[in-house]
Amino acid sequence: MELNNSFLITLFSLSFLFASSVNASFFTLPDLSDWRIKFDSHYSVRSSSAAPSPAQQITFKHRTVTSPNSPSLTVKVDPKIKRICAATESPEKCISLITPYLEGSVNPVSTLKAIIKMLQVTVEDTSKIAKDVRADVSTSSAIKGALDANLDLYDRAIDNLAEASSAFSAGDFPKVKDMLGAAISNLGYCNDAFLKNGLLSWPLKETNELMIEFAGYGIDISSKLRLGIATTDLKN
Repeated sequence: MELNNSFLITLFSLSFLFASSVNASFFTLPDLSDWRIKFDSHYSVRSSSAAPSPAQQITFKHRTVTSPNSPSLTVKVDPKIKRICAATESPEKCISLITPYLEGSVNPVSTLKAIIKMLQVTVEDTSKIAKDVRADVSTSSAIKGALDANLDLYDRAIDNLAEASSAFSAGDFPKVKDMLGAAISNLGYCNDAFLKNGLLSWPLKETNELMIEFAGYGIDISSKLRLGIATTDLKN
């Protein structure tokens, strides 16, 4: 099965690197660009004498992304995004994750807009991947059961984000916060569905967690920063 290109472009445009002057720190993101998602219900590890079947192979590569604290990077971070991300629980990671999606002037509103748009695209594309895995004949019944729940939850999260986008355009930031919170709940239940089916590891887990983190930044920004800006500015 082929992975959706727009999802890959969205998720892995995080290869953009940013700079500051403190010690380097790192975090990892799943690299979905060159593997087929194949699962087995119990993820058993075979001995070296027996080659695993395609359905029992799990390839899950990671790419290391340097945080904005790395002195080896040379691109200057906009001071405005630093101040905006200071309202979040993880300011440095917020800067690294959000900056690639910002367009035009940088302010709390444009940052919140970028977060909502990124989440909409990524949840929709993740749902498409889940549908492909669900349709694969090698996917176990346990995985399919978890994915059935995931697909319903992704649909709910998509609806939550559509409402967040509409509320954003209307300048209703309390509702934006509420809808992002609802999206976080639904994305969190996605991981719970795998655990309830006895599955402790799955490639989309980190993607779900990344989306939850993005939505959390949106909640922090919308609740902790004063967004007293005219509605016309929201469309810029």
